[in-house]
Amino acid sequence: MFTEIEKHEIQCPKRYLEYTENEYFRALRDKENPNCHEANYAVIKNLECAESTMMRVELFYAGLPIVPKFLYQPDMVPLPVLRPFLENHGYVVKKFHTTRMLLTAKPSPLLLMSRCGVQCRTMGLTDTERIAINISFGDNGEGLSLIEHRMAAGARVFVLYTDDGLPVSYCLGEGYGTSFEIANVYTLKDFRRRGYAAKAVTQAVKYALDIGYTDIFLNAASSTSQKLFTEMGFTGELVERFWAFKDELPQWMMTLK
Repeated sequence: MFTEIEKHEIQCPKRYLEYTENEYFRALRDKENPNCHEANYAVIKNLECAESTMMRVELFYAGLPIVPKFLYQPDMVPLPVLRPFLENHGYVVKKFHTTRMLLTAKPSPLLLMSRCGVQCRTMGLTDTERIAINISFGDNGEGLSLIEHRMAAGARVFVLYTDDGLPVSYCLGEGYGTSFEIANVYTLKDFRRRGYAAKAVTQAVKYALDIGYTDIFLNAASSTSQKLFTEMGFTGELVERFWAFKDELPQWMMTLK
């Protein structure tokens, strides 16, 4: 039985990505953004028809400039069981950890702080907002495209503006069932350590609470962000995940721990 948060992770991408799924696997893709790893991956749910599953997954990406890859999701076959099968088919596995943080029952006073200057976008990002979001993804356009796909499927982007009218921090909020995930928390480099990200997240939390979501969570990668979110009323749990890429791991993955 999956928790509401786990159902969210399983179901949400199917709102904005092309996919194929049966009882054995799920594969997702975005032909417009073939290099975006968050939009092109598969999940093996059952090894009963493993060879057929692998063939169908790789056919799903055949003829496209997409490297076949698998990403851990809650309904994935456990890695100790799955790993030999993946490696026998030429996949390289990389484990990593994230800290999943769930908002506790009593939000801290930080969540009652001033929320002025935060805009909630449902669609139609401004040019300056697009530039800031593009920078957060390395300025390649693929991450921005994925954000806009998610917005079209119902996600919200919360943008923090300075008094000078500059969008310098943002986060994305996405709901499914009773769960609401806060993702892509980012502040431009020259504006960090001023509480801007906290204000953007605060507005996302208020929005989720007002709607009636009961499971509000995010994934924190660094100890600094974990400390901030703990102060805001979130409780963390370490989660082990993994990627498996065909042939070799991309360079960006070498820094994952």
